[in-house]
Amino acid sequence: MERFDNALPFRYNKSSHRRLGYYVSICLILCEVASFNMNKVPQRVSSFGIGRLTSDILLSKASADSNGNGKHKAEALVIRNAGTQTMIDNWLKNAKVVTDSMKNGKTVRLHLPVVLKTLQRLRSTDNRASYFALISKIQSSRIAWLNIADKPIDTGGALPVEFFNEVSSMIYRISLTCDAQELRLVSKFLLSLLHNYKKSMERRAAFDLKVKTKFFRNCLMPIARTESIALTTEALGAIPMGQENLKYLTELAFYYHSSQFTKVVCQLNKINSGKINLSANEIDAFFPLFFGIIQSSIMYDDEQTCVRLITKLSKDWGYQIDPHSRGLLLELCEKYAAYQVMSVLEVSSPLLEWKRLQSQLTWEEFMRHLSYLNVDLFKENQDLDFLQEKLSIVGPNLKAWEIFLHKIPDNANPSLKSFAVNTILMYLVANKRLPFVLSILEHLINEMGYAQQLVDSGKLLSISKYSGFHCLFKAFSVRNPAIFSSYTLFKFLEQNPQIPFKFTSLDFYYMMQACLAGADHHSLYFFLFQFIKIMGPSFYVDNQGKPSWALPTSIEQLLKHKVAKGRGDDRIMQIVNEIRNWFLEHRSSASDTGIDSAFLKQAFGDKYLPNLTVKSMIALEQKHRNKHTFSGDEQYYLADDLRSSRRLQRILDSLMGNINIKQL
Repeated sequence: MERFDNALPFRYNKSSHRRLGYYVSICLILCEVASFNMNKVPQRVSSFGIGRLTSDILLSKASADSNGNGKHKAEALVIRNAGTQTMIDNWLKNAKVVTDSMKNGKTVRLHLPVVLKTLQRLRSTDNRASYFALISKIQSSRIAWLNIADKPIDTGGALPVEFFNEVSSMIYRISLTCDAQELRLVSKFLLSLLHNYKKSMERRAAFDLKVKTKFFRNCLMPIARTESIALTTEALGAIPMGQENLKYLTELAFYYHSSQFTKVVCQLNKINSGKINLSANEIDAFFPLFFGIIQSSIMYDDEQTCVRLITKLSKDWGYQIDPHSRGLLLELCEKYAAYQVMSVLEVSSPLLEWKRLQSQLTWEEFMRHLSYLNVDLFKENQDLDFLQEKLSIVGPNLKAWEIFLHKIPDNANPSLKSFAVNTILMYLVANKRLPFVLSILEHLINEMGYAQQLVDSGKLLSISKYSGFHCLFKAFSVRNPAIFSSYTLFKFLEQNPQIPFKFTSLDFYYMMQACLAGADHHSLYFFLFQFIKIMGPSFYVDNQGKPSWALPTSIEQLLKHKVAKGRGDDRIMQIVNEIRNWFLEHRSSASDTGIDSAFLKQAFGDKYLPNLTVKSMIALEQKHRNKHTFSGDEQYYLADDLRSSRRLQRILDSLMGNINIKQL
């Protein structure tokens, strides 16, 4: 590697006046650890010993007492009084087998995730003294490590590799505020860390690739910032075989921090020519390096380097620059009039472009844009709920909506047409009364031929639970409670299994909620019976030999508060409890799929309704008129409900005549 003093000023800014306070604090705490007296104030120690001291902490084997009997220092500490004990001391004292094991020279057991989480917390709060004290105690103690499942971790007597990853993050954080002299000291320690990391990794070959990449970033970037050829060359030699991308990134960082701009451009050309292809983990870990190069290129009026690098990152490699970094670059572009870079930054962010389209395009324009992109919503999960808000501009009358329906793009693929139909239905169900919704359904099916699109809306990946027929159950419950319309749709779906539809708890919730609109609620028992018959077995859970059965919370609350308490009908909860007991007594495993029909009818008793008819509804009302004189939650008109039910039946008949059964 060469050094060019006349290169452009890509130099790391050194601070000649920064004190070595944090290193002194580390050395102080290490001296405290050595004496195992956390209450004394130790003498100052030169910061130049930090490399040796930190190496002793993490890289060397735990030392024995001078008497040679093999007793570890941390073991001797356990028997000291509680007033001088630290957090790790308490862990060691309370660890398993501590009473006998300490005497026999055995190990204590600690859970690795707990210790790591503590270190991470100390690092995030920048509590460096406690952090390195904890590392020192861990290294000087004989510990058997357990994972989160309470299983032993084979470390071969060395520290688990997780500690290397954690300490590298702490050292990297410290290095960001180092001056040149301090950085060289840290780099020497990081070189030792790199050499020893390979030995620990031999026992943990399946370690997370993302974590490994971050470890190498934490070690290699501070070394490259020293601008030392000797240190950087040694770091390159410590990189494992086959990790050519890491070597490339280290060289790029060295050239950048040592102001060798010509070399930086040559390295970047390897990316542009396709000789180097970085993984997502590598780009994410080393993005600060690319960010620094982009910033410097903007300041020194090299827009072409920026444009090529940003394009490679975003377009070819699919990396999304975070909003904060993008904002900083845009501010820099404005300051240095880098308009080409600014344009590329704006175009390279699909998210920003998506947000802009959301705010500026109308519903019709956005649908055309989706059609142009040929988005397949049967296979892609897209968050498009905001499109419902754009429907508020459509006129209030039926004619305006019929005109609007014809704005669905004719050349849109089937998934987009199904999505358009479903989006319109969802908006209307939430904002219009039932007769209006049925009128739109009639127009979609009879005039526009969108019967197939309505049925296929159940295939939409992002809203399958709220699509098509699911949406209609809500329409029969919220604004115009319609018991017979709910019953008509339920029987239609039950009797036409060729239609790909699966009932959900929410569907039955809406069916039962509609039954609470009138003065009499007993039609609810029909839907409750069907609900338990169809979905009851799925509510049985066997959790490690502890079986349980419970209705979904929303339905149980509806029955308990709206019916049992609100209507004074305690029988409904008695039925639920009987069914719960039956499942707990008769279900040997959760794989059983049925409930005994005879028992279910017996449990419902006189509340069992085989079907709903006008005659049965009137009979129910007369039977319970004297017992329950409660008013409904909403106004319910039987005549309107019957009219809507007959209208719905005609729509469903028309739908069956206009769909391709073979395609379902």
